[in-house]
Order: sequence, then structure tokens, then C-alpha cells
Amino acid sequence: MTARFCQQPNINSKLGALASVILAPTVGWTVAAVLMIIGSVLLLFRRGRGWLVLGTLVSIGTTGWAQFGVGMGGPDATYPVDQWPLYWGGVAVLVLVLLPATGRWVGRQARARKPSAVIGTTETGAVLWPGT
Repeated sequence: MTARFCQQPNINSKLGALASVILAPTVGWTVAAVLMIIGSVLLLFRRGRGWLVLGTLVSIGTTGWAQFGVGMGGPDATYPVDQWPLYWGGVAVLVLVLLPATGRWVGRQARARKPSAVIGTTETGAVLWPGT
């Protein structure tokens, strides 16, 4: 019975190591996803860009730590993960968030049209002269 009890700390150390390998990146990616969701919803109301930037930085940091610190990654990594490059998607989101706001192009007023050079017409159509 004591031999079985002595093996318990070995199992606990394995669980602790597994928790640091699996649990820490999972929590990091969960926090990043929540921040990016909040930022995306707020971005609908022209706010929330800071939340998106923070979420992407947490995502990029977590992914970098998971790949280079823990050993997660492609098929030849210590902990192989399917479709690992998709986890670096936070970089693409960060680039898109940091691009200049497209609202100035989308919400821009159309330029005033130049007056027509042809006499007797307007932009809406021909002008009927009195007596014709």
C-alpha cells in the first residue's frame, strides 16, 4: 500500500507538467478570443480597436510562447498540433486592425459634378426651351 502511495507524487508532477503545457496556452487563447470578440462587437459602433489590438497581442504572445517555450507546433514538434499555422492568425488580425480606418473612404461624400459643357442639358436630362 505504501508503494502505491509513493507513486502519487509522480502522477501529480506529470499532471502539473501537462497542465502547464495544455492549460496555459488554452487560457491565453481563450482570453485573446474573448478580447477580440468584445473588440469586434464594439467595432460595429466605431469603438473597440484597442480591444482588438490587445486581443491580438495576447494571441500572438500565447502562440509564440506555446511554440518556442512549450514545444507545440507542426508535425516534428514535441506536442504536434494539426494545422498549426492557423494559430498564428492573430498576426493577420493585428495587421488588419492597425491599417488606417477605411471609414474615410466608405463614408466620403461624392464630389460635386462638373457642370455640363453642352448647352441646353443638365445632369438630369434635356431642358425644354419655352416655345418648343
